[in-house]
Amino acid sequence: MDDIYNEIENKFKNIEKLLKSELIGQDLYIKNLISYIKDKTLKNEKGALLLVGEKDTGKKTSIRFLVEEMYKDELIESDNINEINLDTYNFKLGYNAFLSDLHEKLKSKSKCIMFKNIQDAMGEIVNVISELCLNSCFNLNDDYIIKNNVFVKADEENREETNDILTSEKIHKEKINQLICNNKFIVFTSDDKNIDLEKVFGNNLIDKMLYTKDLDEKERNMVVRRRVTETINNIKEELALDIMVDLNKDESNKEYFGVCKYLQESYKKDSNLSISEYVIYKLNNPLRNLVIKENIKVNSRLFIYVENDEIYCKVDSQSYKLSDYTTPTLEEAKYKLNSIIGIKELKEFIYNVQNNYKVQNIRERLGLTTSKISMNMIFAGNAGTGKTNAARTTFEYLNALGLLSRGVFREVSKADFVSENTNETAKKTMEVISSAIGGVLFIDEAYSLCESEDDKVGKEIVDALLKGIEDNRHDLVVILAGYENDMEKFLSINPGLKSRFPNIIHFEDYTPYEMYSIAINIAKSKGYKIADNVEDDLIDLFAKNQISGKNDLGNARFVRNIIENAIMDASRKYLQDKQKKIDLLESHNFNFKVKAKFNLEERLKNIIGLEEVKNLLRSQYKLIVAQEKRKSVGVET
Repeated sequence: MDDIYNEIENKFKNIEKLLKSELIGQDLYIKNLISYIKDKTLKNEKGALLLVGEKDTGKKTSIRFLVEEMYKDELIESDNINEINLDTYNFKLGYNAFLSDLHEKLKSKSKCIMFKNIQDAMGEIVNVISELCLNSCFNLNDDYIIKNNVFVKADEENREETNDILTSEKIHKEKINQLICNNKFIVFTSDDKNIDLEKVFGNNLIDKMLYTKDLDEKERNMVVRRRVTETINNIKEELALDIMVDLNKDESNKEYFGVCKYLQESYKKDSNLSISEYVIYKLNNPLRNLVIKENIKVNSRLFIYVENDEIYCKVDSQSYKLSDYTTPTLEEAKYKLNSIIGIKELKEFIYNVQNNYKVQNIRERLGLTTSKISMNMIFAGNAGTGKTNAARTTFEYLNALGLLSRGVFREVSKADFVSENTNETAKKTMEVISSAIGGVLFIDEAYSLCESEDDKVGKEIVDALLKGIEDNRHDLVVILAGYENDMEKFLSINPGLKSRFPNIIHFEDYTPYEMYSIAINIAKSKGYKIADNVEDDLIDLFAKNQISGKNDLGNARFVRNIIENAIMDASRKYLQDKQKKIDLLESHNFNFKVKAKFNLEERLKNIIGLEEVKNLLRSQYKLIVAQEKRKSVGVET
């Protein structure tokens, strides 16, 4: 007996050593985790364990690694872990979907079930899990049958269908009224360090709760560097490539710049991606796609570097932007959507689309009629409110959901619909539509397609566009974008437009606080920080210039101009005084008197004739703009 005990003890010591080399900064957590699992193993017991800590501290990784090593050492019968994400069942019939998924996991040979996001689970689902943890058995309130892998109540209303299912050769032949958990570890993970145990779980559900340690900046840098190095080494080995990466380690302070610094600073901790998943999203997947799509030859030399807030890959003399080769997963698309400042209406609409997609899948599995909704959209808002970027992100989200058959994104304007021969307008329009079938067609400044009742060519474009949309309504998503008022006028030109575009998404002007957040992001992307004492003055500047409803303001474009002018001023003053910090934008670098520019051409196009007057206004306006730019960088005028 002592020999068996010592053997198990030694195996866990070795696993602890391996796990400590795998996870950065988590020695105490690992020690406590190993102690708990070892104790349960010696007693031939399983238990309920809650792991709490911020992202990238190894909660899920530690369990996966531990189970894998225990299997190698014959301490456990399977190296498989069943994982269930509990925030994916928050919709009608979600409870049924959860029961069917849980039933399948409980029947497997796996000795560990890991539940993610327990704090977001429905009350009914938490009750099921609680009973399983306490009693290893949960008695269902109703009898259920399994139809197309979904639990369905075997009640009187479904008696005939139930009998058919129970007599089928292909279907589970017994009614199910309980779920049984046979000797499995149940692990919960949460990123919320303030989780209310009693509120979420009730009393006595968890027999051990462990906290991972928050990573400091140096440790987080080490995680990023390790993941980047692992990614590059794997690709080098698998694809036989010679890859160099711009890491630029600074020995004086042990920090990393180049690719690692970019990934560290562009990552958002409040996202649903871990830093490891973020490296896969930004570096691993697009780099692999690039090699395939551009037919990069074996033994080619690649150089990975950062420029203008983008990761590039240089092959011979050709440079490729990696973001052009991303094919985001659903988690990655969700991360990108949540990273965008503002656009609340669009986020809500896309999440509703996702929920409907889940429900329709359940209905299809239950043999019920499914319903497809129109996803054609109008993005209405002022300049600089992010409509174009939002359109690309919407495409990525819909594609990740599996709602697009080809994954095509086509961005066009009026110039793509017209040709020298006006008789070919309809044909040209249909060619544009055909190129986007199976994906998303984004038409920017869509109101310019037909600007008045007298625009015959424009009317022909609209008629052909409506026909193409109708003919391909189940395999094409069209997004029209433009100024609010202009889009209202455009919709009135043809009654068919409103019915084909039922989803109008309003892009509100950014608030001053949102503009400040955008300013921080723009500065960071250019390698600068904004001094803390500038915040109030910048917000005040944005508040004075951001008048709700005025479509001649720049929104994010105005913010970009402010930051770029501040950078120019900082560069000039740094050359005059080398004691100043080279990457800090201070109060004296900003021109707090600058005014947001209005769009002169947008105003002039509404005036008929008077060309000489217009040209005079244009020349005067250019002089004013030039003077303002000189003032903004500290040059006397």
